[in-house]
Amino acid sequence: MPKTTIVIKHGIRLKNFSALLRSMWLWFLSVSGRPMSKMKRTAAELAEMISAQLGADGLAIGVRKDHAYGWQPRVEYSPGNQLGFQRRADEIADRLRQYYELAD
Repeated sequence: MPKTTIVIKHGIRLKNFSALLRSMWLWFLSVSGRPMSKMKRTAAELAEMISAQLGADGLAIGVRKDHAYGWQPRVEYSPGNQLGFQRRADEIADRLRQYYELAD
């Protein structure tokens, strides 16, 4: 079966239509006024999400429980400037915390 590619306005191609539907659903829930429950993810899953968004090879990310934020990423190893990667990981975690919480 051939993969379906959907072309959206301005020629943007989307291969994974379910990702678009999921993001639209999350947006709808956030603006509808209903409280949206956060999805539970393990530390390994959260670390994988962060490292995928950072996009660097040879990067090791750990996630630990935090009393203030719920969970916090930690750059354990990086191929370059570890402080720079830590700042970027913190920014990504701030966005992900809106949707995900650390599973116990």
